[in-house]
Amino acid sequence: MNLARKTISAAMWLLMLCGVAIMALPRTALAEGPTLQDITAAVTKAESTVQDLRIEFTCVGKPLGQDSESLMSMYPGNCKPSTCVYVKKGDKERLDKLSYEPTSETEQRNATISFGGTRTHALRQIGADQHIGQVMEGRWHAMRSVDYLNPTLTRSAQGDLPLSKELSTMGAELEKDPCTVDGVSCQAIRLYKRLPSGTVLRSFKVYLDPARDYAVIRVEKYWYEFQCLERTVDVEELATVKGVYVATKAKCTTYRRPDNSTTSQPLYEKVLTATNVQVNSGISDSAFALDFPVGTRVWDSTLQIVYQVPEPESPGQ
Repeated sequence: MNLARKTISAAMWLLMLCGVAIMALPRTALAEGPTLQDITAAVTKAESTVQDLRIEFTCVGKPLGQDSESLMSMYPGNCKPSTCVYVKKGDKERLDKLSYEPTSETEQRNATISFGGTRTHALRQIGADQHIGQVMEGRWHAMRSVDYLNPTLTRSAQGDLPLSKELSTMGAELEKDPCTVDGVSCQAIRLYKRLPSGTVLRSFKVYLDPARDYAVIRVEKYWYEFQCLERTVDVEELATVKGVYVATKAKCTTYRRPDNSTTSQPLYEKVLTATNVQVNSGISDSAFALDFPVGTRVWDSTLQIVYQVPEPESPGQ
């Protein structure tokens, strides 16, 4: 009987000691941060709330480095603000851009890129009344280039796919320790494409804000495996439109890498500033149709032909 009581008493003391030990553990030991799967699910949910998106914005660039002053005087048009309209619905995208000729502060030019889900149509103005058109399969890479800076670069790592798909299809590693970007506590994720040989083809680092539906705060693109910067995108302002976080100001910086160097230097920056944002306003599929004007010289890579858009036939011909 005494032995049984002693055994029960010892067990109770052991339970009490374990309870005290558990209470004394740091909170991080009891509840770890979100997993990569948790973040992917949260990003997917946030993206699914956007049926369509329309952003009007301005974009202004400037060269960086010791040659910046001479480059600005040689190409003043590149430093003039361009006005742009970006539209997205599902897989469809369109970007209309009114900018200036590089060597002129007054001569404007138009450019449009429209991806209808399977093919890209592009139209570029040359001179006062000449146009060049292009037709190609898939989504043209220029849609994510610095020359055509647009909101896709503020919503993904590469600018090609939604972030949720990148997190699911690329190599991804979650950095366990939170970090801070411009005073914002963020979660950093490493993304990369690895060749069968083991070589990393592309590498990115994405910083997400957990407090704002894991919105992208900063993107870093590297030449080598997380060693040498090629491009950075910093989201400087976020706004909520119909409960959706949208980047309303972002800065994209490109870097140059000298030959045989593993370091890079800032070369050029562009700043995107939204002037009007519409979310889920109901965009028609016709908004992504792009008709080439009469006289446009078109290179159609899907048919491997070059042609010029003819005058419409008159009735009765």
